[in-house]
Amino acid sequence: MSSATRTVRATATIFLAATATVVTTALPAYARFDDQPASSAWQPDGPVHAVVERAGVVYIGGPFTSLRNPSTGAVMPAEHLAALDASTGEPLPGWSASADADVRALAVSPDGTRLLAGGAFVSVGGEVRRHLAALSTADGSVISSWKPSATGMVRDLLVVDDRLYVGGTFSSVEGSGQKGLAALVLSTGERDPAFSAFTDKPVYGLTRVGRSLVAAGTFGTVNGSPRQSLAALDLTSGALSPWAPRRVCASCSTYWDVATDGQRVYVGASGPGGWAGAYALGLNRPRWVTQADGDVQAVTVADGLLYLGGHFRQFNQQPRAQLAAVVPATGAVDPGFAPEMKASYPGVWALTASSDHLYAAGDFEGVVRRGRSPYFAAFPTS
Repeated sequence: MSSATRTVRATATIFLAATATVVTTALPAYARFDDQPASSAWQPDGPVHAVVERAGVVYIGGPFTSLRNPSTGAVMPAEHLAALDASTGEPLPGWSASADADVRALAVSPDGTRLLAGGAFVSVGGEVRRHLAALSTADGSVISSWKPSATGMVRDLLVVDDRLYVGGTFSSVEGSGQKGLAALVLSTGERDPAFSAFTDKPVYGLTRVGRSLVAAGTFGTVNGSPRQSLAALDLTSGALSPWAPRRVCASCSTYWDVATDGQRVYVGASGPGGWAGAYALGLNRPRWVTQADGDVQAVTVADGLLYLGGHFRQFNQQPRAQLAAVVPATGAVDPGFAPEMKASYPGVWALTASSDHLYAAGDFEGVVRRGRSPYFAAFPTS
């Protein structure tokens, strides 16, 4: 997820409406990232479920408890959180943070000073933090004054200006009674009372399109109105857009992740096998739908391609193990990106891209031919 947890470059201000006419143009199709990852200087000892990059530092979260240097055998503690130098893969000097359980979502404040975390934890850095926390990007210390709480797992976080949008399995944030969705004032951690939205079932992915918040999950209603796993809401008020997209397949009730390039909205889903699809903004029928033989759990857009992760072995009837790249306009598989991943389950859970790396995180065993790179892999530019 993503997350929640991804780099999204939405440059156009677009309003979703059921009658909108959208003109799309095909994006260039080329594999920007090498399908062999860079060698891992340090490796987590367990799954990585969240990743975000900012200013040359990669922050990761998950159920891991330590980092290991495969060359020297050295081990250092890293309880569910770590910060790595994006160029070297070395742990960031002087940075130390810990949580008592899985971290499923990460985001960075616009000024780059705060790392926002969400997950299953109820303690961070020895302080009570129920499923939400803010840490200093400089040293990993907990921001003591920032302490909102949720009643259950946070699965994705999205920063827009001075707002932090939260999606998950919770039934309430700061006593709001808003199930699945909430908005916080980023600087203070207080709930934004102007945003009033709720779902009947969990939200797993969030992205932004213009002045709309797009949410994906397992829900069947949003704000009491029918919406099938995907919905758009006003960023300020949480008011529901008239857009009511159909699911990518009749039994695809779980959308694990969502991303946008400003022209289309992309989802990864489970069903019989796994599915991915694209929606033209404001139109209810998917522009294209394609199938995999296992769940599609993470999606991100980077430089003209849509990258997808999951626990599939085939994607659109072509051999692709846990990772694939497709042309955003058509869903056609890009031939230049085909990492050879070991095994297939539980697979990739988070994807994000910087200017020079595609980061994949999850429960995977590793990548063939370039060391194991278990749980976390950085694919450099070609």
